[in-house]
This record gives sequence, structure tokens and C-alpha cells, in this order.
Amino acid sequence: VPLDDVVIIVATGTHRASTDDERRRMFGDDIVDSVRIVDHDARDDASNQWIGVLGDDVPVWLDREWVDADVRITTGFVEPHLFAGFSGGPKMVAPGVAGLETVLTLHDARRIAHPKARWGVTVGNPIHDDIRAIAAATGVDMSVDVVLNASQQIVSAYAGDLFPTHEAAVALSRRLSMRPMPTQYDVVVTSNAGYPLDQNLYQCVKGMSAAAQVVTPGG
Repeated sequence: VPLDDVVIIVATGTHRASTDDERRRMFGDDIVDSVRIVDHDARDDASNQWIGVLGDDVPVWLDREWVDADVRITTGFVEPHLFAGFSGGPKMVAPGVAGLETVLTLHDARRIAHPKARWGVTVGNPIHDDIRAIAAATGVDMSVDVVLNASQQIVSAYAGDLFPTHEAAVALSRRLSMRPMPTQYDVVVTSNAGYPLDQNLYQCVKGMSAAAQVVTPGG
């Protein structure tokens, strides 16, 4: 495949665009200098295409580069997520390359307040159910997911059809990252896992939410 036919989309969701330095650390100089790399912009109406209403009444806008591609491949890493269950897989489509209205709907108060919108739950989680519906309806030809250790090193990689690939990565991530706790604790020291999740205050809620699972009421 000629490199002129390849586009890498950085699935920013609603987050800021990547810098040149970040791209070179992510991809390496050879790829940055030879392949077109595009940051998804959820707020740019012109770069997002209307898809329709999917899932539980979700208005879906997706990046035109993604929609117009002949072959669509997602890449991501899988870890527990505080309200989407697990990251990776279909999350690369939505919210990854979704428009602002789509992301705000997926993150609305009704969905996040649902008792199954929590760490480690995907099936029956209204957020993840809608994310899967969007990814299934818009088409993914192949998915590549990895699982990382605490040092952000790849410990396992999975590739193939989107949903079974994600399920396999989720199974390993659940085994490596989650433990049943015999009791709750009065004091819990927490972290949001350091770089790059220490870039802004918004990310702090991840550490807080994890600690809240095992701290006593009033602890």
C-alpha cells in the first residue's frame, strides 16, 4: 500500500491536539516524516460527518477521514475505565473520532449515573453498550489492542475482529489490573497513574474514583 494512501488519525476525542514532539515520541521520526497524521477535532463541524442516531438515541458525528477510509483499523490499549468499563477497542471510534455532540451524549449525567457505568463493566453498561453500537454500525475492518504493565510496557498484543479482540484483551487486563478487596479502608492513598494522566486536573477523578471503591463511608 503506498504511504500516500495511509492516514493516521490521532483519536483525541475532545482533548487537545498532539504536538510535534508528542507525535515523534508516539510514532518515531520515520513515520512522522512519511505518513500523513491528522488530529481528530471534535469541535470542527466541517471535519465531522453526520452518521445518524444510533444506540440509545445517540446523535453520531464521526471524523470524515475515518468515514471516508476504504479500510479502517483501530489501535489502542486496554485498561479499566471508571465509567466506560474498559478502554480500547470500540472506544477508539467513539469517543475517539466522534464529534462533540456525540461525546457529550455518551458522557451525559443519565448514563454516568447508571449503576453499571463503572470500572470493569462493559455489558449492560449504557455507555459501553452505545459505544459498541456506534462502532458496529460504522464499520471497523481490524483492531489492534495491547495491554500494558505499570511501567507502560506492552505485555500482550491482540489483533483481529474488533469485538472478540477487545474481549480477549479485557480478560487479561481484568486479571492483571483488578483485585477483589476483603474490606474497606479508612485511609486510601491513590494516584491517577502518573504521566501522561497528570497533565490536567480532569484526570484526577480517575484516581479518586478508584479509591472510592474501597474507602469506608466518611473515610
